[in-house]
Amino acid sequence: MRLSIVTITYNAENCIEKTICSVLAQSKPIYEYIFIDGGSTDKTNSLIDSYRTKIESKGTKFIHISEKD
Repeated sequence: MRLSIVTITYNAENCIEKTICSVLAQSKPIYEYIFIDGGSTDKTNSLIDSYRTKIESKGTKFIHISEKD
C-alpha cells in the first residue's frame, strides 16, 4: 500500500519543517505528497520547495499549490 499525504498550510513557516520531517520519517512508502497553501506571505512556500529534491528522491510525487482561498 502506498499513501498520498496532503498538508494544508497558511503562514506556517514556524512548523512546516517539523511536519515535513515527520511525514518523511514514516515507514510506509508515500506515492505523493501534496501541499495546498492558502497564499502564505511568510517563508512557508520557500521552505516547502526546499524539500522537493529530498521528497522526490524517495520516489514520491511532489505537488505544491499556493493560491489564495
